[in-house]
Amino acid sequence: MSPEKKQPAGGQFAPGQSGNPAGRPKGTPNKATTEVKEWARSIFDDPLVQKETLRLAQIGKLPPGVFTELLHYAYGRPPMMVDLGPRAAVSIARLLAGDFTEEDE
Repeated sequence: MSPEKKQPAGGQFAPGQSGNPAGRPKGTPNKATTEVKEWARSIFDDPLVQKETLRLAQIGKLPPGVFTELLHYAYGRPPMMVDLGPRAAVSIARLLAGDFTEEDE
């Protein structure tokens, strides 16, 4: 900014007004966020990935947080986190794979 032009004392814009009022609305995801979400959903919804995830969870080889993070990228974080215990990944994977029986209910 040149010394001749002074910025207004209160700032460049009035409170609540941006420099681009016709810009992207609040809450609209950017292109990268949308692409990552679509990528995560394509992985998460793949039946082969679900089967392998279930297999790894059942034998205790699913790295901690992998399933959860992929789920969050695909469908967003839940409004509240709940600790479901160590068997949660197996149960969620089985639920998504449609692998529950009447005895499991």
